Amino acid sequence: MYWKEVEQFRTIFTQGEKAVYSKKIYDTYVASGAPLQVNFKGAHVTTIAQGVENAAKENIDELFDESQMEMYELMRLDLYPRFHELIQSSLGHESLDEEMAESLSQVLAGTSPSATRSFRRFTVEQFCEEPVQFWMAAHKYSLLFQQSDLQTTAEGIYDKFMSTNAQYRVNVADSTCETVRQLVEAKKVTNASFIAAQKEIELFLDLDVFPRYQTWCETNLNKKSSLTRQKTDASLLDKNRLGDREKMREAVVALLSIEQEQKNMRKTALKLDAEENIDFYLDIKAYQLLFDPKDRIDNSRRIFSKYLDEATAHRLVNLPDETLKALGKAVNSDSPTGAKDLWDKALKETLHLITDNIYPAYLKENPDAHDSSDPATATDAPQAGKIPDSGGCCVIS
Repeated sequence: MYWKEVEQFRTIFTQGEKAVYSKKIYDTYVASGAPLQVNFKGAHVTTIAQGVENAAKENIDELFDESQMEMYELMRLDLYPRFHELIQSSLGHESLDEEMAESLSQVLAGTSPSATRSFRRFTVEQFCEEPVQFWMAAHKYSLLFQQSDLQTTAEGIYDKFMSTNAQYRVNVADSTCETVRQLVEAKKVTNASFIAAQKEIELFLDLDVFPRYQTWCETNLNKKSSLTRQKTDASLLDKNRLGDREKMREAVVALLSIEQEQKNMRKTALKLDAEENIDFYLDIKAYQLLFDPKDRIDNSRRIFSKYLDEATAHRLVNLPDETLKALGKAVNSDSPTGAKDLWDKALKETLHLITDNIYPAYLKENPDAHDSSDPATATDAPQAGKIPDSGGCCVIS
């Protein structure tokens, strides 16, 4: 944010405007106790303070150059490598597991996708999504650049979460809401306008929501917090399930929640020239865990374009025409709620397809599949406590 503010400063022509903007940067990022204080060398702080004080009579074109370069090097040598590592570790469908977050900061920072997924599911089930939605919206707002974007977005956040008639009113002090209202109405919002409210929400999440989440994890993550990996439940690979569609669907859902079995089932689907159905299913499951309405809109359009749009999809997923047309209309609107219901329906349709076509072939190919009705093969079932040498393993329990 500091780097971008300095870039904006460079575009200003008149000395008077530069003096005003330099004071804004100093008050927001440089001064001791500034709401978004940046940690650079003390020499920079002194130099900038003196430059701002004399801005009306001295050339300050290069006032922020050295400190901006220091921030650039910080991003290049520290933040970007860590960002790159995180992205590489979370690409694709390598892991849709969930685990208990160690702290609230781990969830808000997004450093553990599996922890974030479990926290999101908890807030959805417990009807306490609003505080997290607000915090994330305010965080995205703080990264905006243009003043016009700040004003428009601030109005939307205030109306949605903080006004007296807000649809998703959050638990923030009336005085804090009033301060934001005055800034919005006076069109004097800055990147720091929601920081006080964010801190209140963080305290509420830390003292109220997160402790309840930890208790919830103990009974709702299939004991995933223990991080003890066991073999795949043999019953999921039991050929006696064939013919009972309900049991088959249950097995498919369970298998697709296990990282290794996702890969195994996708290999089977690839041989059947139907791997897009597995990918489509997993993408919808990831979509269902999203908090932010804007994220849901963006992901709806991405999923539709990738799997269902004849003009852009590499491999089309086969859905009933009625569902396909309704989805096409919903994803091009600004209503994520309607799209969510339709994606739920599409998920069920795809689950039926995977169950009827891919799962039977998967059982034939899986070396650990066994027919418990056949005494000759029943002895080949994996022994309790022993990890099989091939095929599926790894369910967190």
